[in-house]
Amino acid sequence: MKEIKKMQGPSTVTEDASKKMKKSSKKPKNIAASSSQSISEKAKTEEVTKKGKSSGSKTNEHKGMIRNYWIEYWDRKQKRWICVDPLRASVDEPNSIEENLTKPVSYVFAIDSEGGVRDVTARYASDFLRPEFRRLRTAQQWIAKTLRKKMIRANREKSELEDFHMRQELISKPLPTTLSEFKNHPLYVLEKDLLKFEGIYPRPEDQKPLGEIRGHKVYPRTTVYTLQSANNWIKLARSVKEGEKAYKVVKARPNIRVPVEEREQRYLDVFGYWQTEPYRCPKVENVGVLL
Repeated sequence: MKEIKKMQGPSTVTEDASKKMKKSSKKPKNIAASSSQSISEKAKTEEVTKKGKSSGSKTNEHKGMIRNYWIEYWDRKQKRWICVDPLRASVDEPNSIEENLTKPVSYVFAIDSEGGVRDVTARYASDFLRPEFRRLRTAQQWIAKTLRKKMIRANREKSELEDFHMRQELISKPLPTTLSEFKNHPLYVLEKDLLKFEGIYPRPEDQKPLGEIRGHKVYPRTTVYTLQSANNWIKLARSVKEGEKAYKVVKARPNIRVPVEEREQRYLDVFGYWQTEPYRCPKVENVGVLL
């Protein structure tokens, strides 16, 4: 209005005033448009937020719920089983599944569409490698033997791939930090923890250790083999190769028929599988004598 008062002549004032009025009348339209646009955007944002909250609340509803069943699917590209948790909308997150399982998690078995059963505890139990956890389980040899039964035997190819993936996941974890954790560890071994008839092959001095703890070298459990005497190898249809030296010498069992005070310490030579060959029966010769 101040600019209008400064103008001379009615016509000029009217034209200028009308122009100003038109310009001023245009501005509120833009403001109104922007305000209505912000209101609509705000409404959309609130709607999306509400949806997010509702979906998030549904997920949180199942967060603390105990359930011991879920599903896995076979990924053909990755060639591995992937876990799916529909309640929490998670895929390939075994740790999140473990949170809602009944504690302690001693065993986890998977059953495929063909009725095959697999022990997949290593995938879902974060304490699988700890000594306390292993004490909760029965002998692994018995479980493996049971799952090899024809009625519940899983697909061989998929089982081998699954074993490989689970082993890689376990190996990726850091080494134990105490000597006691290496005792009967499924992946690693210390030479001091070997049993009487066990040996490391290749010999410790011929292979590079995985690490060291308090002066003890760490070796993979896969290098541990069971050793047998020459007589025991014959019972297994194998014989010690000629010229082979004992891989290890152990104390032999005492002769219980001899009195304790008269017993002498005896030693037994034991050999590894790599030192043997298939047993060959000696040729039968006709000497005319029947025993």
